[in-house]
Amino acid sequence: MLEQNKSMILFFIIFILFYIICAILSFMDKGKNIAETAKKIIVIYHDDLDGFTGAWAAWKKLKDKAEYMELGYDTKNYDFLFRLKDKDIHMIDCSLNMREMWND
Repeated sequence: MLEQNKSMILFFIIFILFYIICAILSFMDKGKNIAETAKKIIVIYHDDLDGFTGAWAAWKKLKDKAEYMELGYDTKNYDFLFRLKDKDIHMIDCSLNMREMWND
């Protein structure tokens, strides 16, 4: 029983540390102009723990061949998507509200 409690505590500590790292990394590139990248592959991921984990899985495969950008549910301006020409776009754990996209 004591060994199981130690395992649960260790798991919880690792989970919290991973979450903190994800939060820090999600604020690093807020002002980046994704449309000006020379990279052909764009990975857009949701700015939460599972989105970041999905982006990490994509990074394990693509490494520096892709440009990575986080997207939140509060995003109202999708103009940057219309400037992405001749790019392969991969969306991880996020979707776009088409009504908001076309009404603006």
